[in-house]
Formats: sequence, C-alpha cells, structure tokens
Amino acid sequence: MPIQRLNQAVLYVRDLGRSLDFYQGVLGFKVVLEIAGRAAFLQAAGSSNDHDLGLFAMGAGAGSSAAGVSTVGT
Repeated sequence: MPIQRLNQAVLYVRDLGRSLDFYQGVLGFKVVLEIAGRAAFLQAAGSSNDHDLGLFAMGAGAGSSAAGVSTVGT
C-alpha cells in the first residue's frame, strides 16, 4: 500500500542526496521542488497536496538528535 499523504512533515537531514534516494526509491515520493544542496519538497505518490515532506540539509557536522533520549516533543 503506497503512502497517501503526510500533510506537511519537515525533517532536518545530514545528507540531502541520501535522504532523497531513500524517500524516492523506497517510499515512492517524487520531488516537486529542489533547492540544490539545501532543501527539497516531496509529494507522496497518492497525494493531492502541493507537497507532503520537506527535507532541509544540515550537513555532515550536525549533532545527534536528543529526541527520545533526553527530550520529547509536545
């Protein structure tokens, strides 16, 4: 079953190219807008949204996330 929609999720990633490979190749998302090396906006295969997922490149020097280890969301 393909992903239908996410309704705007944003992820900050170390390697934009690697993340694009995953979301396109494994989950079937398509790129609707890419700002080379900085950000990409993707749409799920079954979605009518303008975009469902925003990926923002933080670079290799980004620190590890404390989410789920010492912090939680609201």
